[in-house]
Amino acid sequence: MVSLSRIVNCTGMERAGVAHSPLLKQMQQQGLITRDLLGLGLSVDAGSRVLGGKGERGRPLCGRGL
Repeated sequence: MVSLSRIVNCTGMERAGVAHSPLLKQMQQQGLITRDLLGLGLSVDAGSRVLGGKGERGRPLCGRGL
């Protein structure tokens, strides 16, 4: 069992990108996340940990998608 405080839907192109999500826009402004190179998702490391505004692993955020 995994204990989570929030879940972000990252499963479809119809809402792709940080620009379409108020939550993700706010997280980017706070430096918690970075867009991927295509602008369609989030930058993550090899372990699927979300990279912060300066490309570093910050808070324990993990990215999952289909």
